[in-house]
Amino acid sequence: MNRICTRFTALTLMALAVATPAVFAKSSQEQRVVIGLVNTGIDSDASGKAVYRQKGSRLRFQVQVERLTPGPADLQVAGASVGTITVNGLGRGEIKFRTPLGDDPGVLPLTFDPRGQRVDVLQNGQALLSVAVPNQSGAGGTGSNTNADQRTSLVSTGAIAGAEGKVRLRSQSGKNRFNVEIEDVPAGSYTLRIDGVVVATIVAQPVPGTSHIEGEVEFAQPSEPGKLPLTFDPRGKLIEVLLGDTVVLQQLFPN
Repeated sequence: MNRICTRFTALTLMALAVATPAVFAKSSQEQRVVIGLVNTGIDSDASGKAVYRQKGSRLRFQVQVERLTPGPADLQVAGASVGTITVNGLGRGEIKFRTPLGDDPGVLPLTFDPRGQRVDVLQNGQALLSVAVPNQSGAGGTGSNTNADQRTSLVSTGAIAGAEGKVRLRSQSGKNRFNVEIEDVPAGSYTLRIDGVVVATIVAQPVPGTSHIEGEVEFAQPSEPGKLPLTFDPRGKLIEVLLGDTVVLQQLFPN
């Protein structure tokens, strides 16, 4: 039987620091991190990504958003406002920072270090998009990406003997994917509930050629064929799998 590993990877948050060229090691190659912003569920259409780039003492950080309400959006890093994103009539906006500042029009000085910090995009005081930026920049030279990958196992309540499950949240190149898998349960339809809200149905069925019964549901943001839209942020939320009104599997997803 394929057992489910309980090991998961979590993003580490650090204290906010002021970024200066002396803080970072010099390198002849550009290191680039692209991480998708997670939709918090307040505006289900909103999406975006954060990009961090380093080449020697030159540092760049930018945040791009799409499908937001036209108007100003507040960008916060570690809970502190660092700039305003102007969202145009198409729902798109961008803000750029760099150090040294240079002569690029519209680019702001990078006076903070986003690595290891939580980045939020707010409108009307509500966080629409959020992500914890990885602490380390990408490895492997120009164009490489650092991928956020959080995993945890679901814990059986004992309602179904032997029931198992796992949860995974991934961010890669500006795309977010979230999936929940269950196995060793009776065939049937199971309810997936996040923070008390029903978000999907998981259909468990026999795996062809085996005696195993498995089920899975996948979410993506931006949307992808065959996957449900990821319109919520599972981090720090209670995840439950129910058969009827009975909770079969549950776990608090890492924040």
